[in-house]
Order: sequence, then C-alpha cells, then structure tokens
Amino acid sequence: MAARQQIPWASVDPFLSGSVRSTLLITSFCAALGMTPWIAYLFLTQTASAEAEHLPILHVGISLTIVLFATLTAYFARRRSPVTVVMATTTATLALVIPWFDIGSTQHDLLTLSILFGLVGLAPLFFLSIIAIRGAFHPRNASMSIRPLIPSLINAFAVFVLVVAVVASFSLQSETRVDHLRMVWCGLDVAELVGLFGIAWALLRRSPTVVLFASMTSALLLADGWYDVVGTRGIQQMNAALMAGVELPLSVLAFWLAWCEVAQWPLRQQTGAANGTTSGE
Repeated sequence: MAARQQIPWASVDPFLSGSVRSTLLITSFCAALGMTPWIAYLFLTQTASAEAEHLPILHVGISLTIVLFATLTAYFARRRSPVTVVMATTTATLALVIPWFDIGSTQHDLLTLSILFGLVGLAPLFFLSIIAIRGAFHPRNASMSIRPLIPSLINAFAVFVLVVAVVASFSLQSETRVDHLRMVWCGLDVAELVGLFGIAWALLRRSPTVVLFASMTSALLLADGWYDVVGTRGIQQMNAALMAGVELPLSVLAFWLAWCEVAQWPLRQQTGAANGTTSGE
C-alpha cells in the first residue's frame, strides 16, 4: 500500500535546528525571567503622573513607524510574499501600542481626539493587518489568500494616519502632563514578557508561530524604547537610554528571528510538495 514518506521539518530548517535556535531559546527565556522582577519594581515605584517631553517628535516618530510597516505590509502582500506576516504583525502591534499610550495617559482635553484617531485610523489598520496575517500565514504550503483590495486599503489608512500625525504635531505642546503611568508602562512590559515567553515556547515546540511572537515582541520593544527615551529629559532620559541599550538589540534580534523563520517557508513548501508526490511500498 502506498504511503507518503514523512520528512521531519527539522531536516529542512537549518536555522531552527542547531545551536542558533538553542541560543535564541535561552536568550528569550532569560530575558523574560529578567523582566519579571523589573515589572514588579516598576509597579511599586512608578509615579502616577509625570511631564512628557518632545510630544511632536514623539507622536510623529511613532506614527511614521507604523506608516512604514503598513506600507511594507501592502507591498509584500501584493508580491504574495510570506514576509507579509512579519510586517502585518508589526503593524497590528503598533496599531495597539499607539492608542494604549495616547488614550491611557492623555489628559481629558485631548482624550476625545485620541479616541477618534484610534477608531478612525488605527483600528482599521489593525483589523486589515490581521486579515493580511490570516491570508499569508501558510508555513507549509503556498495557498496565500489575500484579496487585492486589502493592500490598497492598508495604504489608504496609512496615508490617513500620516496626514493626521503631521497636522497634530503642529498643535501639540512640547511638554504636557501624562497620567496613569503605572498602568501604561506595566501593561506594556507585561505584553513584552508574554512575547518573550511566547518566542521561547514556539522555539521549543518548533512552531512557525514564532514569527508572530517575535514580530510582536520586536514592535513592543521598539515602541518602549522610543516612548521612554524621547518622552523624557535629564537623568530620566539617561536612564531610559541605558534601558534602550538592552531593548533595541533585543528588538532587532526578535525581528531577525521572525524574518529568518519566514525565509524557511518556501523551502518547507517545496519539500512538502516533493514529499506529497513521493510514495513507498
């Protein structure tokens, strides 16, 4: 009786099979363990309110970042590339982080505008990115299913976000008081903790979902460093820069991991197709 020959995925995944994979697993797990006492310390010591600095730069910079990744999502989706998953996950994560900061810490006079910006611009980008992820996430076959309208809509909302960010930058004060900092910062750090543990779990299980955890964690760490460094001054900014010296390399490492994971997918697809046509007695 004919039976399909089974080929372990590890044999076609050189990146995730050797010492590099083990090193990444240990690094992500240790980073997550290291963050646990930091979150507890931050929860106990973080002030409820503080002065935020350089708001126009802060807002425009993070908005340009989400516009960049949204544009890349649309580009790779049109090319039917698995890299779409990395870009779309990053876009979706930033589309949550921006309103988390804006709505969570904004004073009442700007709260309505922050909510409208989130609902009209960022929420559509988030849901369109999720659709792109669902259509492109096929690690072992080439059945990508993203309708041509999706990239066009992503580009349209990216342009909207860019225009609003630029216009808003002219009306924002350079300094303002922000509230609920304990909730905002601890919430972001908990999300990073989940992402780091998720990377370790996915690497341990050899799961392709590592691309989702790694892309999400990379975006969270990038946003964390940006808000912390640009939004402070003096000794606080120096401390934030020291923290960014850890966060940004981890962000780059997580993004590289996500990119390398999706780079394996075409090889898996080719191997799976060959395996499906190979039979034995």
